[in-house]
Amino acid sequence: MSKKNQKLQGWILLAAAALLLLTGAILRAPMEAHHQLLVSAEAVADGPFKKAVILVLRHDLSGAFGVAINKGSEGGPIETNRTFVLHTSDVILPQSTMIAGKDIGYAEGQQAVDALKALPEKPRWSLVVNGYAGWESRQLDKEIKASKWKVIPYDATIVTKTLRPAIWGKAVRQAAEKKEP
Repeated sequence: MSKKNQKLQGWILLAAAALLLLTGAILRAPMEAHHQLLVSAEAVADGPFKKAVILVLRHDLSGAFGVAINKGSEGGPIETNRTFVLHTSDVILPQSTMIAGKDIGYAEGQQAVDALKALPEKPRWSLVVNGYAGWESRQLDKEIKASKWKVIPYDATIVTKTLRPAIWGKAVRQAAEKKEP
């Protein structure tokens, strides 16, 4: 192969690599509900999402997942044997993923629960939930558009200071206030 062909092939490979990186970045780009709260619509009369408030941990083109913060130990209907620990950022577990600008993080698995229990100084707030809520690519977007969910900004008061039975009502009121100019 000539040097000219090798150089051209090198440029083609470089362009293909850049395109792959760009595509990956686009697929991981946060969408509307990323790190926000989802509030189930009042029309959702039954099932696991009745009066649910979900902290969305990821929402991008590949899909979305989060955990219910107001359903006792039930984080969601999917893989209920998977455990998540949510906690304020004053204490960080070795496995924690911190949510930028939100004073909250999460870790997954029994090791995270054990690490939380073993801490000599506990975080200001923590919550252990089993399972998660999950959506395939664009599924959550369609459900939001169909008014099954309202998206409200993350609110530390709702998440960390409101008693669980009152979370949904407070989130619904905030969603109603968001609509008004």
